[in-house]
Amino acid sequence: MLYTKRDYRNLVFPAGLDSYNVKIGESDLHISTSGVFADEAEEKLIRTREIIENYIASHLEFKEEMGPVEVAKDMDPLIKEMAEKSALCGVGPMATVAGAVAQNVGMDLLRYSPEVIVENGGDIFIKSREERISAVFA
Repeated sequence: MLYTKRDYRNLVFPAGLDSYNVKIGESDLHISTSGVFADEAEEKLIRTREIIENYIASHLEFKEEMGPVEVAKDMDPLIKEMAEKSALCGVGPMATVAGAVAQNVGMDLLRYSPEVIVENGGDIFIKSREERISAVFA
């Protein structure tokens, strides 16, 4: 996979929030919260990646299939949601991985901060008390 330099992150100035990066493997998160919770974000990112990687280890089609994939109804909610959301668009579950990771980490960080923005390769989770302006970098 070709790495794209994320210069656009230098243009992000979310008023009233602290911004920092957390990177593990292919996951490269730019996070903005009320306070810095990099350790907590890293811990959640590790757990999130483990769920996905462990599932892929025994269900390779989850990673390789370009179309919808069925998963058991009692599957981990993260895996189940990735399969359901990708099926709505007629694509494979890995098309949702960046957004799923951003959302999973973002939802966890709401325990520490009332406002959270997590950007992961262009996929964004945002929970804000005020209106925010975002731009699309194409």
